Amino acid sequence: MTHEWRGNVRELKNLIERLAILHAGEEIKAQDIKALLSVNPLEGYEKLFMQMDLKSAKREFEKIFIERKFREYNYDLKKVSEVIKLYLSNLYRKIRQYGIKMEGD
Repeated sequence: MTHEWRGNVRELKNLIERLAILHAGEEIKAQDIKALLSVNPLEGYEKLFMQMDLKSAKREFEKIFIERKFREYNYDLKKVSEVIKLYLSNLYRKIRQYGIKMEGD
């Protein structure tokens, strides 16, 4: 696994802090770091404000939110369902509704 730090020690420090706070296990693995690095906090943010109405913006947010959770939890449907407090059947419906691509699709 590689990541370009661009000499930004603050970014590395923030990553370590997030790992310490968010990681539930006893051992941090490469996939845990990769999951945090792949989550861009501003991803899709501008798309929300390009929507014409609140309903469209809510739908766009929901899609972005679910996609980020999938990446964060390694595309584990059951885990994402538990974390976001959404029945698994409803999560499947939203995947189809929003055309969310699963890992390997």
